[in-house]
Amino acid sequence: MRVTEVSIMLKKIQVPIFPIILLSVATFFTPRAAAQTVHALLVIMDADSSIGSAMAVDRQHVEKLLESVGRIYDVETTTLLSSRNEATSKNVLQRLSDINPASDEVVFVYYGGHGGMNNYAEKRTFLALQDGTFWRDVLTDAVEAKQCRLKII
Repeated sequence: MRVTEVSIMLKKIQVPIFPIILLSVATFFTPRAAAQTVHALLVIMDADSSIGSAMAVDRQHVEKLLESVGRIYDVETTTLLSSRNEATSKNVLQRLSDINPASDEVVFVYYGGHGGMNNYAEKRTFLALQDGTFWRDVLTDAVEAKQCRLKII
């Protein structure tokens, strides 16, 4: 197989590899505590005309990862889809406020969609949700407020 064929093949896969590796390492190589739970919030922009189908594939990969994790730990997953008009900043913050992890548990937030930076001077990044710009620092602050063993965005 030539290098260009491998490159094309990898582009078609579109696997969210970094979150998968991070969550796998974090969950499989740490001591198990009784009733430990991974609280997962997936925000998927599957109705986006330019990337929606790719985000649906990403969602499938992340859900398979969470199924694997579920063989070892309890997993509570909430999925907000743009195709169901759920991917709004209000819903994200509400779902995060509903998560009350124990000190030995994990909070995992996965966003599948477009994002960007407001300008190069300020370098403030955002996620594009259905109701507009959702600043990443707002998301980070909401997750950081959780008192748990591991937080992954």
